[in-house]
Amino acid sequence: SKEQPSICCGLRGLAAVELEVRGAAKDLHSGLYGGGVANPLAAMAELLASMHDREGKVAIDGFYDGVHELSEAEKQSMAKLDFDDSRLAAELGVNELFGERGYSYLEHTSTRPTLEINGMYGGYQGEDIKTIVPSFAVAKISCRLVDDQDPDRILQLIERHVDAHRPRGVTVQLRPLHGGKPYVISPEHPFMRSAQAAFARGFGKEPVFLRSGGSIPIVAAFSQMLGVPVVMMDFGLPGENLHAPNEHFHLDHFDKGIATLCSFWDELGR
Repeated sequence: SKEQPSICCGLRGLAAVELEVRGAAKDLHSGLYGGGVANPLAAMAELLASMHDREGKVAIDGFYDGVHELSEAEKQSMAKLDFDDSRLAAELGVNELFGERGYSYLEHTSTRPTLEINGMYGGYQGEDIKTIVPSFAVAKISCRLVDDQDPDRILQLIERHVDAHRPRGVTVQLRPLHGGKPYVISPEHPFMRSAQAAFARGFGKEPVFLRSGGSIPIVAAFSQMLGVPVVMMDFGLPGENLHAPNEHFHLDHFDKGIATLCSFWDELGR
């Protein structure tokens, strides 16, 4: 917020895949064939539903391998934000927030992995109705990854799950899309402590350490290939319409950001 600076100490990785379920060679008349031939849209719905339990936890065997619980220091830093779940729900227009039992919204969206259904299509999409058994259905899925999860390994687990849960009467094809590894740097690292001191001087208040729910795969690539830590320092605010119409940046934070970066280089030099 304007009053509380923060430093990003982690990014989620990404693994994306497209699923295609195929039934008959062409769309069929639902009166003549319905009930006797598998419906790919129904099969897709069954398959996708098998990927989560009712509490929102991903139900794919091995999916949480490499996922670590937060340290007490990270939990305390997160608690400093005094996050208001009901206020966010009202802003988003939903009657309540949702996620794995035992974790907060901030943990759900930054430190826990996810499997999201991004899109699903097939069959008749026009006005009124066309009584068919569609020949295919497609779904696009993306997973946000954390800690030691590997995108290639996650895609293998999804493929294994699909093979084990494939409904009768259809074939399923997986097409891997984008991928990227997650990245985490300890707030205790000397470079992060330098950033902390720089933010305190530039903004007049100690920053909190938070992980981001988004993905920037090049950060993990830089760290792994160059063998160096990557410190992420950003100065934008949540209400600045990131990647949306009227994206903007507060001039006050522009000035404070310059002061913070100059202080950071001085800290690193020391």
